[in-house]
Amino acid sequence: MKAHRVAHSEQLNRVARIEGQVRGIRGMIEERAYCVDIIVQVQAAEAALAALREVILEKHMKNCVAEAFEGSSRAVARQRVDELLKVMGLGDREKSKT
Repeated sequence: MKAHRVAHSEQLNRVARIEGQVRGIRGMIEERAYCVDIIVQVQAAEAALAALREVILEKHMKNCVAEAFEGSSRAVARQRVDELLKVMGLGDREKSKT
């Protein structure tokens, strides 16, 4: 895992809520809660994780990617684009065509 200067500490409260949701789901499973009730809570946790991903992705694009295009080499800028494509599930499409 790469460490860098952009912090995400403002997201720790969101992560704590997600952890609480997951612990709640575990409790529901242990208590043999109704399947649909569990599914609803899983969907809520998934939505919370997706929202967290979007916030971090936006910050990454506004900071790390923008910085790479403004002051770094072309190779670093390309690396940032490739990283984005990969995490978005769009990477290596050109390679798969050959």
